[in-house]
Amino acid sequence: MFQEFDSLILLEILMIIYGIGLVIGTVRIFIEDKILDALTLFCGIALIIAGVFAILLT
Repeated sequence: MFQEFDSLILLEILMIIYGIGLVIGTVRIFIEDKILDALTLFCGIALIIAGVFAILLT
């Protein structure tokens, strides 16, 4: 039980980190090339929100 809980928390933290990476990467490309990839930005924000809510609900 405790090991499953740790795995779930780790997965949720990894979702948040991956989402932050997507957002930072999208913003960096926008600053350099003035090209905004809205889908990647949206997916990054969605991953961050999903990870936060998943942690709050466990």
